[in-house]
Amino acid sequence: MVGGHPDRLRTLLDILYDHRDPLNSLTIALSDTVPMFQGRVEKDRPTVAQRSAKVVALSTLYEATKMLVGPLKEDADEEQVAVGWRSRVAHLSEIDWRKTDADWQGICMLGGDIITRRQTREATSKYIQRKLGILDEKPEQVLGVVELVEAN
Repeated sequence: MVGGHPDRLRTLLDILYDHRDPLNSLTIALSDTVPMFQGRVEKDRPTVAQRSAKVVALSTLYEATKMLVGPLKEDADEEQVAVGWRSRVAHLSEIDWRKTDADWQGICMLGGDIITRRQTREATSKYIQRKLGILDEKPEQVLGVVELVEAN
């Protein structure tokens, strides 16, 4: 058990070593080949450390990929899925992924802290989907001023 989160570690290991799920392979391929993810995906730990230069955990990239492409069948053609994925996420480079970008405040960050609750993951997903033109609605801020004061 790492850091008291055996489920997170199990998820990370599944993504890294269970090659039966084509989404696992796709996630690894994206983390290695998409320039904005190269060297920025945390693959050694289940979560991103607060002072890490990494911007996303592998399991988070997996979940985001699953939301964008949906569940894949075991016989899915990985190349076709990758091409479809790339066409959908062509605008990802337009998103400011730095932790200091003000857009993240209230969606998945409080001050300098990344908050990883279910609600913040959903709000982050909606924010990215909106930036990609998949969703029209603006994500609501799920983290309030009271929480910001409590975090400091």
